Amino acid sequence: MRSYVGLPYKHLGRDRKGVDCYGLIILIYKEKFGIELPNAEGYEFGEDACNYLPAFYKEGQYKHVADFHKLWTPVEQVEKYDVILFNVYGEVEAPTHSGLYLGEGKFIHCMHKLPVTINRLEKHWLNMQHSIYRFKERLDIDGST
Repeated sequence: MRSYVGLPYKHLGRDRKGVDCYGLIILIYKEKFGIELPNAEGYEFGEDACNYLPAFYKEGQYKHVADFHKLWTPVEQVEKYDVILFNVYGEVEAPTHSGLYLGEGKFIHCMHKLPVTINRLEKHWLNMQHSIYRFKERLDIDGST
């Protein structure tokens, strides 16, 4: 995952030229696992590129990603390659940020105007954790399905 660290933030970015938080997950799943996740490209989100994240837990919330609920299963305990959704703003119920859990208490993500980084899933982030989702076909630790 180190090869992703430092990639620049780009609103709705989906490749190594730049990514947003969900774009990073799309890129990793494509490159590491050969899995094409639904893309929200072309949809206007306004200021926050993560406004579509409620699609993970609200079936049909956004028509262009309505099948997300068919791809992800909510789980209680985080495991390697699970998607962690965060509510970084607090004043809204919906998740507003996402990251990919790497195991050993670390996750990879990028935030608005900041490059991709790996952080520890410690108190600061745990306080903002909204939910955890696992891809429908559990990925094993070497990256295959």
